[in-house]
Amino acid sequence: MNEALVAGRYTKALFNLAQQQNVLEQVKKDMEYLYEVYRTVKPFQVLLENPVLKPTQKFQLFKDAFSQINPLTLSTVELIFKNRREEILPFVAMDYIEKYYSTKNIAKVVVKTATPISSTTLQKIEKFLSDQLRNEIIINTEEDPSLLGGFVLRISDKEVDASVRRRLKILEQKLIQTQIK
Repeated sequence: MNEALVAGRYTKALFNLAQQQNVLEQVKKDMEYLYEVYRTVKPFQVLLENPVLKPTQKFQLFKDAFSQINPLTLSTVELIFKNRREEILPFVAMDYIEKYYSTKNIAKVVVKTATPISSTTLQKIEKFLSDQLRNEIIINTEEDPSLLGGFVLRISDKEVDASVRRRLKILEQKLIQTQIK
């Protein structure tokens, strides 16, 4: 079965319970933390993917490592382990975070540029996007020298590539397609 589909069911239940218990923000922080650990700590990935360990053993290791997380988050993770669905944990974390921001009308934006972007330019971008999207905006910046110039703007699953690298690639394709007569 599709991991994202299964994760969506767990996320929906967790989100509804978090709303009822008024712990949406705490659970979001837990999910951000879990996702970051999953992304950056290889032994954690190995733990989740280890077919030799029993779910109870995996959960005990998890519980020892993440004792500071909210009890609701912990009980949801325990259920995921009991059902032998530990591979969906990163999907649940990402899905919960997206659902949280969507519910709060917050758009997460990534602006990728070839060189560092000034704070005044960043403020202008934030104001423009906030006005256009009618949402609160959280901007993360990334530097990618391979862009050569311009920018790449990512909002959720949409991307605007206004980089010099892209323009050069389009020009290259046009030149290749042009026949000399």
